[in-house]
Parts: sequence; C-alpha cells; structure tokens
Amino acid sequence: MPRNGNSELGGLWQNEQHPTADSNNEGVTILRPSSLGLLSRIPEGNITNYLQYRRAADYCRQRSIYQDQKIDLFSKNKPRLFDTSSVEYPQRVITATDRTGYTLFLAYREKVGRKDISKYRYVNEWRDAEKGSELRKEWKARADELVKEQRGQVARGMIVTKKKMGTC
Repeated sequence: MPRNGNSELGGLWQNEQHPTADSNNEGVTILRPSSLGLLSRIPEGNITNYLQYRRAADYCRQRSIYQDQKIDLFSKNKPRLFDTSSVEYPQRVITATDRTGYTLFLAYREKVGRKDISKYRYVNEWRDAEKGSELRKEWKARADELVKEQRGQVARGMIVTKKKMGTC
C-alpha cells in the first residue's frame, strides 16, 4: 500500500491508502492526525479484516509484554502472540505451554549469550538455581504473563492456537 506524506518528518497529517471491504479492492484515502500517535506501520498486503487488524495492532502496542526485551515472542517461526508485522487476521500461533519459564530463559540466554558457550551451560545454570530463587521467580512470572496474554488474545479473536500435530 503506498503511503503519501511523512509523519516522521513532523507533518500534521498523513494520507494513507487502505483496502476496503469492496470486491474491487480499491483503496480509500483517510486523513489522520499523526501528532496523536494513532498511526502504526501497516505491512504490505491486502488486509481483508482491516478494522479488526488495526484494533489488534493498537491493542498490542499498549501491552507491556511486547516491550519486554527478554521474551522472544516470535522466535524460530514459532509465534505465540499476535504479530503486527503479519497481515493475517486472525493469526495462527503455537500454544504457550511453558509453566516454569525454563524455555523462555533458555531462548533468552542463547540469544544474548556468547556464541562459544554451550547450551548446556545455561541448562545447568537453571538446574543449579533453587526452586524459590529470584531467577526462577522472574522467568515464571514472564511465562505466566505470556499464557495470560495469549488467552486474552484468543478471547478477543486476534489469534487461534494451533492444536497438536500442527493443525488448527
């Protein structure tokens, strides 16, 4: 979708071309104030459920879990929450099943850790941590937040969780 205007250069208004529900897929021009921060980057593609997509993208921007740099929500083509860079609506995601935070911890350590350190060192770091340690509490809280957010997004109709064996 082409964009006219540039809100990043301080313009007051930005023209956007958006697909409509018409069968001819002609776009309409909508003027919105860019100074209010209502505009988000819309990925290229034909979005048939544009209004629902837009609401979902605005919702995601307000959620703290998307700001947490330690949680990799879209790792290895395994999305767990709504991805605003995808035009699919509703989106298919993998069910968040980590109850202890172990998987999230390992993914984070592998992402930010040194490349010459074995994955098993991080496994041992988790095992050596006591059950009530701060490390385990921190990652358990993140895992619980992820499961809670996923359930909320399923209830809102933003995502559909994949069933076992990769089917929906």
